[in-house]
Amino acid sequence: MSRVFVALEIPSHVVASAVSLQKKLDGLLYDTNISWLGSVNMHITLKFLNDITIAQIESLTNDLKNKVTMVSPFKIEALGLGCFPDVYRPRVIWVGVGGEVEMLCRLNSITDSSADKLQLNTGIRIFKPHFTIGRYRAKYNSNKSIEAEVLLDVIKNFGSCRLGEWQVDCIVVVKSELSKLGARHTPVSRISIK
Repeated sequence: MSRVFVALEIPSHVVASAVSLQKKLDGLLYDTNISWLGSVNMHITLKFLNDITIAQIESLTNDLKNKVTMVSPFKIEALGLGCFPDVYRPRVIWVGVGGEVEMLCRLNSITDSSADKLQLNTGIRIFKPHFTIGRYRAKYNSNKSIEAEVLLDVIKNFGSCRLGEWQVDCIVVVKSELSKLGARHTPVSRISIK
């Protein structure tokens, strides 16, 4: 069994901009509870599938290959900054996605459909296109309203940042292995969008 997800890779010029943004944010937020994601782990998750077998990975990949023929390459842009679930209880700091988001949502629906077909029971989640750049390691202290105000100011100031645009022309099935050093992601299959 392997932890697997389906994702979009982020091109190096956008990742470089995201790393530069992380450095700016680290200086402004000065919170030791934030773990900044390494550049190799940045991606846009379409669907997290948890533990599935090699046979299920192969079936998923084949089904996705058949279904992505309904989509043509499209452009998206990394822009904006936010956090989940909110500034008073942040767990994740993210960069948003703009551009042809409806096509991205269509890919998410295709991935959901393939997971459902294989009865992977991944649950229903509202898709909010983004990629994670930081995670709070410990539960945020909701009594620290000063930190919430600082985070809110940072999000307002960087809320319209633009990190770059790219053409989406493939999706990736990725195996994720957890260790004490963090997650290691290994592409299992790249599926072209033509």
